[in-house]
Amino acid sequence: MAVAVGIKKAGVDFESMDGELSRIFVLIISPKKTAFPHIQFLAAIGAVLSDESVRTALLNAGSTEQAARLLRKE
Repeated sequence: MAVAVGIKKAGVDFESMDGELSRIFVLIISPKKTAFPHIQFLAAIGAVLSDESVRTALLNAGSTEQAARLLRKE
């Protein structure tokens, strides 16, 4: 499984239900033969990003390394 996280501070309009711009993007690539690990990852990253303070810290991270540390710490 491979994961990439993208941040667009200005946001992208995806016509979300809440009307907010999307600013944090998570891409997951996993093998067809093993479906379960990406489901576990989605649950874990969803739990981490449900915390507004984590999202704010991630959006304000000064570097890629700092953003990665924030996500690993949680």
